[in-house]
Amino acid sequence: MKTSPILPALLALLLSSGGAAAAAPADAARPAPRSCHLPGAEEALRCVKVPVPLDYAKPAAGALKLHVTVAPTLREGAKPDPLFVLAGGPGQAGSDVIVLLSAAFKRVRATRDIVFIDQRGTGLSGRLDCEDRPEHATMSDDELGAEVTRCIKASRAPFAAYTTANAARDLDEVRRALGYGKVNVWGGSYGTRLGQAYARAFPDSVRSLILDGVAAPDQVIPAGGRDGQAALDKLFDGCARDPACHKAYPNLRAEFGSLGARAEAGIKLSISDPRTAQPATFSMTGQRFTGTVHNILYSPADARRLPFLIHSAYRGRWEPFIARHNISGDFASEASSAFLLHLAVVCAEDVPRMTPDLMKENTGQLTRALAERMPAMCKTMNVPAVPYAAPATIAAPALLLSGALDPVTPPRARKVPRATCRTHASWSWPMPATASRSWAARHACCANSSTSPAPSSTPPAWTRFRPRPSSSAAPGRNPDIEPPMIEVQEVRKQFGTVQALGGVSFSACDGHITALLGPNGAGKTTLLRTLVGLLKRDHGSVSIDGVDPERDPLAVRRNIGFLTDQFGLYERLSTREYLAYFGELNGMGGAALAARIDEVSDLLAMDDILERRTKGFSQGQRIKVALARTLLHRPRNLLLDEPSRGLDVMSTRALRRALSSLRADGCCVIMATHVMQEVTHLCDDVIVIAKGHTVAQGSPDELCRRTGIDNLEDAFVSLVGEEGIAA
Repeated sequence: MKTSPILPALLALLLSSGGAAAAAPADAARPAPRSCHLPGAEEALRCVKVPVPLDYAKPAAGALKLHVTVAPTLREGAKPDPLFVLAGGPGQAGSDVIVLLSAAFKRVRATRDIVFIDQRGTGLSGRLDCEDRPEHATMSDDELGAEVTRCIKASRAPFAAYTTANAARDLDEVRRALGYGKVNVWGGSYGTRLGQAYARAFPDSVRSLILDGVAAPDQVIPAGGRDGQAALDKLFDGCARDPACHKAYPNLRAEFGSLGARAEAGIKLSISDPRTAQPATFSMTGQRFTGTVHNILYSPADARRLPFLIHSAYRGRWEPFIARHNISGDFASEASSAFLLHLAVVCAEDVPRMTPDLMKENTGQLTRALAERMPAMCKTMNVPAVPYAAPATIAAPALLLSGALDPVTPPRARKVPRATCRTHASWSWPMPATASRSWAARHACCANSSTSPAPSSTPPAWTRFRPRPSSSAAPGRNPDIEPPMIEVQEVRKQFGTVQALGGVSFSACDGHITALLGPNGAGKTTLLRTLVGLLKRDHGSVSIDGVDPERDPLAVRRNIGFLTDQFGLYERLSTREYLAYFGELNGMGGAALAARIDEVSDLLAMDDILERRTKGFSQGQRIKVALARTLLHRPRNLLLDEPSRGLDVMSTRALRRALSSLRADGCCVIMATHVMQEVTHLCDDVIVIAKGHTVAQGSPDELCRRTGIDNLEDAFVSLVGEEGIAA
């Protein structure tokens, strides 16, 4: 979430609206909170169960309990009006977006409680969802539709009770139960619709509104094809105008069209599973393809990778695209959308307004398949239509935020809310998604997507790696379109009279493993140390995600993992203690750090040494621990100096599986190595260096073709010469 523009405005709104907050109702019930730990927060929070009527019109129909998470203010003498956080979807829960606490709401929490509410039917408030099974990955769209029908019929939930109006009444029950007077409300996408409904139903309870990615009250969620297509077209146009992007992907729009047509017919893929690197089959359907593209467009950081993903799939390398598609399933327990709740709301409030004229406007390829299937699903849901009522004026001051390239809630969606807000400020940014969100916060909101704050039926959740920084991109570079990479131009470095680097130039792309291949003394280690900023170059330029490591070394190192030839293990610490120490140095901690240590341990097959002191470790064990430290903070770029030296056969295989998995996740890996077998079978690109100069760059096959030699080792010798090897 790009919080820098939002937070001053949000704080100003909270500090200026309406004078003192009203006192809490004297008779408010106060359920006892308990300490709780939730994904996305390293500290203990307070969790509360608030009972509410299942159907406000039928008190005898029973009750359900809403899950509410409270992050208490950090200061004494805090303001009495908290910030209520309403997630998107519909179908996402407040507990799914706890990560916003340390991102968008960190400064707000200094003076106010932050309250995350799991809307009825989501998260820990009686989640209404369908089971996700492994065999779904190979099903066609029709087979998946039949699965949805079975899931709906098997549910016993009274879907008619899960409306936006009832959810708005729930919010006031929560306010009263927790003893608050007036509250401030932040909503993301569908959460903005719920926030508006609450402000209209309970005007005396709302002090201010922050509507992030505004969904108008008259907006029909499934009919978003026009906006999605507009966002995609603008991304294609931006790539065509950008010299670097156009050079890399000159036929992007045509490649997308070809893939879409093939996916409509169904593509049976035999691939290396991005999760396990094992052989697997996958069915790429039209709805899977367009759905993945659609929710990629929610985020600037995600959208700028889309040209690479489309081009790779077009060339037959589907693994990066499928890895991105898998995000929601892999992390569904933390941030997925409650699908049946999504249908309950949309079928009652949106589908009845899907007129033939509106469907004609919904011409975009991205949502057409889902929009066409929605009426049949709603017929199975069998929920009564909620009559549409013209929105009344909202008395509370409101801040409206929109992104010009948002695929679901673009600035035009603000018109009705703006017209019905008595006092408002309205901001928009020329970004693929609401520019107020950071990548992590946006996917929390959308989640997954999916999970989506933006109306979406297949929202995505969390990826393994941090987002690329976009605010510090070099002048002339378009961070939202151009594929991120490491770029080196004419780098030279001299030690006294020794010329270690005499003019090295190359580029390394995301989703690729690039080998640095050269004889001893060629300058490989010097080059790696220069890239990370440990050595100052004498000449040339280095750009890592648009940042020069000499100008901003900390920004670069936050997104780099560097495995050197010096391991620096602390022999009195166990492996776990050693990793925990370095994790804390990188700002990690608590349960999240412990889980990440276990994850890296599994990835590198080092469970047998995790609790042992590092003193006396073999060379291979020491490399494993150092590599685990390198991967721990989820870097986007990896620089590895001979990572397989000293490893036995099984450990080498584990390393190769780990690197394949990192590549599938979009990581940029540069690896200095002498092992030709590794280069041949693992690396996408090879940079040959001799005597401090770049001799050649290309894939292993390209280098063989260039030299006319079938064997890479002999081709390498041909390129550097016997004299270079001897040196």
